[in-house]
Amino acid sequence: SAPPTWSAGAQVAVQRQRFAGQLPRPYPVAVLPDSLILREQVPIVSVWGEKRWGLGRHAALEAGLRVDAHRPLRNASGTGVAPRISMRATPPGTRVTFTAAALRSFQYTQALAPAGPSIGPDLYVTDVWLLANDTIPVVRSDIATLGAELWIGNDWTASVNGYSRHATGIAVPEPSPGQLTSFRPIFASSSNYASGVEFSLRRLVGPWTASASYSLGDSRMRSPSAVAGYNGFAFNYPSSADRRKVFDLTAMVRLGAAWRVGAAFTATSGAPFSRFVLGAAPCDSVAPASCTSADSAALRIEAPNANRAPGYASLDALVDWSKSVGRFRIGAYLQVRNVLNRTNAVTYIGSVEQCGTPRPPTVVAVPGRPGVCDRFDRGVPILPLAGFRVAF
Repeated sequence: SAPPTWSAGAQVAVQRQRFAGQLPRPYPVAVLPDSLILREQVPIVSVWGEKRWGLGRHAALEAGLRVDAHRPLRNASGTGVAPRISMRATPPGTRVTFTAAALRSFQYTQALAPAGPSIGPDLYVTDVWLLANDTIPVVRSDIATLGAELWIGNDWTASVNGYSRHATGIAVPEPSPGQLTSFRPIFASSSNYASGVEFSLRRLVGPWTASASYSLGDSRMRSPSAVAGYNGFAFNYPSSADRRKVFDLTAMVRLGAAWRVGAAFTATSGAPFSRFVLGAAPCDSVAPASCTSADSAALRIEAPNANRAPGYASLDALVDWSKSVGRFRIGAYLQVRNVLNRTNAVTYIGSVEQCGTPRPPTVVAVPGRPGVCDRFDRGVPILPLAGFRVAF
């Protein structure tokens, strides 16, 4: 067996944050006289080490440990201990490789929600990022994976991989349903439970390559509430990143030494969203000159992520040319996004109660609620992109 291999390192980092602006909210609001000021600095001293053991000719084990030292933070003491271990084994006489791994990680920054009023009901400048302190939590994640890969002939490989993740300290918008005109906390410190399995088939060598994958997953949040009437109540609901089913298909063909032609297709089930009802912004919240028209501000919000957007699908195409010229290699490419020009409903922007004729998939009638419709922004239409490159 191969001798064990060691590696180690150390790092000193200082993370700083400066922010002054309106409170982050995941829905459009009137311009309110509130503000959020964040001035944080977190020095972190880290040391880590890892070791790899070759267990004969057919297996290997790797283990590591990272230790972060910092002042006490929410969801983390003054020391963050993050171990990890992984193993890879190919039983003799087989073409199957098994893998398993487990680790813990710490994340000291996270995005919460856009800041302040939107431009229209759906366009925001950027999300507010939070840096951990004694109020804002550190994200601590524990992840475990298990997989198997099988070579089929010399060109194809098939694999199956499963995962499980538990994360704490995730800052999410306050999940309680109700009116949005009263005070709501900026965030709720929540836990995430996610698991899933992915199946894939790939051709890796030859004049053409291809891959196909299908995954099933479930990601849920557990969040407490601080809103009157829900104090201490824990909500259990789908994560905003939850996609129950995802299918991907790609192919690339090499035509001679210079040309490559390829395509990629993606289809996913709909994303969860919390329905909020739009109405006119209240004039008494700001100066009268700032009053806006109907359907410009969220008045109330319903159960967290209890609804699903329509599914998403897109086909993209690529043509690529390259050639060596002396010591240089030049190339050009043409990409076409969304070749089929599908009108995908990609972003939920609010619901209205006096809905005209629905126009799926961007304006969808709510079953059992006459006159109520969910609105979505459509995705990118058919979009050509061209480029040129030089490498030397």
